[in-house]
Amino acid sequence: MLHSERAITILVNRQFHTLEFEDMTIDSIDRQLIRCLQEDPRARYATIARRVNISESTVRRRIDALIESGAIVTSVLVDLHLLGFRSSAIVGMKADLDKSRAIGNLLTSMPEVTYVAVTTGRYDVVFHVAARTLEELQDFLAVRIARIRGVRDVEVMVMPRMLKGMRDWRLPLDGESIPPTDVHDSQHSAAEEAFAEDSV
Repeated sequence: MLHSERAITILVNRQFHTLEFEDMTIDSIDRQLIRCLQEDPRARYATIARRVNISESTVRRRIDALIESGAIVTSVLVDLHLLGFRSSAIVGMKADLDKSRAIGNLLTSMPEVTYVAVTTGRYDVVFHVAARTLEELQDFLAVRIARIRGVRDVEVMVMPRMLKGMRDWRLPLDGESIPPTDVHDSQHSAAEEAFAEDSV
């Protein structure tokens, strides 16, 4: 069982496609603190201290350090579907390599785009678009994206249903990252059984 983990922050340098790595150490207590905040972002430090079995001052000091390092940030995650954005899509883009950085920066400035990532493999850039209707999505692609110089091709994957998003993900605690191959917990077993039933 590992009691610490090296968190890797990916930084993009001037060549845009070259990755550099900045390491920081996160131990089991930090992981528990992050997990508590994920489950209840408004939890009081005293409540978290009781759950993790450490002092309130230690909770405050460690959380402040996590925020200062950039390992965690204070933010609000929204439900796009409930807010009316029901035609969201992931877009894979092939672009001229000498224009990738400019295209990526341009995409980050568009309010319709929720995230942008530089990728290896089939696409050079992958981004997510929040649209209320298919017509709105089509207009965005035809008017905003099609006119960008350096874009060679795009593939649009509309997402009619989101099964799991960042708001649902939890940082694994020690022992949760790699479960034993011969043991399945009840949650995994239930999911596998449901999948098997749907596949029949």
